[in-house]
Amino acid sequence: MEVMQRLLVTLALLVVSFSVVAQDAIQPYVEYRKRVESSQNVSPLDNSLFGEQG
Repeated sequence: MEVMQRLLVTLALLVVSFSVVAQDAIQPYVEYRKRVESSQNVSPLDNSLFGEQG
């Protein structure tokens, strides 16, 4: 009986630890949103069109 209780406690701790690790994972849709937002905020390096010097 004691072995079964230790096994259940160990299993419960493993399940809890895996769920905590899974919550910290980076979600793909969050990274995609960052890329889309950064591409929308592109601005020219200077005032001239196409970077012409003159």
